[in-house]
Amino acid sequence: MDNKRDLKSMFKPKLSFKKKTFLGLDLGSNLIKAVRLSYKEGDKSHLDFCGVLDISGSKESFVEPLKKFITENRLDSAQSCVCIDDSSLKIRKLELPKMPEADLKEAVKWKMRDVVEGPIEEFIVRSSSVTPESDNAKQVDLVGYAIRKETVKKVLSELEKAGIKIDLVEPSVVSLAAAVEPIYPSDNEWVATLDLGATKSLMIITGHTRFYFSRPLSGIKIPKTDEEKASFNQRLAAEIQNTIDTFSITFHVDKINRILLSGGGAQIPGLCDYLSKNLAIPTDILNAFKNIEIESGQEETVNKDACVFSQALSLAQVSL
Repeated sequence: MDNKRDLKSMFKPKLSFKKKTFLGLDLGSNLIKAVRLSYKEGDKSHLDFCGVLDISGSKESFVEPLKKFITENRLDSAQSCVCIDDSSLKIRKLELPKMPEADLKEAVKWKMRDVVEGPIEEFIVRSSSVTPESDNAKQVDLVGYAIRKETVKKVLSELEKAGIKIDLVEPSVVSLAAAVEPIYPSDNEWVATLDLGATKSLMIITGHTRFYFSRPLSGIKIPKTDEEKASFNQRLAAEIQNTIDTFSITFHVDKINRILLSGGGAQIPGLCDYLSKNLAIPTDILNAFKNIEIESGQEETVNKDACVFSQALSLAQVSL
């Protein structure tokens, strides 16, 4: 098993990539982020589109605004992948005896039925190993994932109405993990990455090229009022420390080596310095475009808002 591809194998079908352009869509609460990459034979990827669609004013559906956005920017010809964030997504560490692959799938499903809200038959269930494979191992440590089938079906239907045929759907936590790995390889360290959004935020932890852990950050969202701004850094630091403590106990890890910030909240002035000082962990803003060649006309958007497009870029790189 290729460890680095583990970060991109949670919910994805086996794909046959025939096109030379790839569109990644990150469906947020208020914004849809889109990144399109083009590939040339023997060459690295080129960013030829990077944009945001504000859907905060779309009360019932984002279909019509997205359809117009796709048409105006000529994005409908690319092979398309999307990530979603849904409250039905459940992620748990699982410990199981070593067994054949078919039996393991059933065992994971059996374990996850105690985690989900509703019959397990209504959920897509996947898992990823978090320990190196060994012929002598008697136990396997996994991270199990489950998301409601109806959620995925609804998203695909809405996107199809907007004129987009989706080739891959995956949870946003997986896309975020996959965005981090090419920039900050976690072969010998543990990396915590935050997605700080307008209505909610989450934190993931990767290590040794694998995705281990995710947790919503309770009550954390981009501050709007002066009162919210005054307490934001302190509240965020406390939530990060609580999450690290939970992870450390669960996975027996002593130290997080790095914190990365993504999403709109990553741009809050002084936040990186505050977290670095108060948590004693080096903190930086995630720039997933670090190794991407940027086409003329896209530089301003990338330089200003690179941290907003992490998941969308990760999805556009899915063929790599």
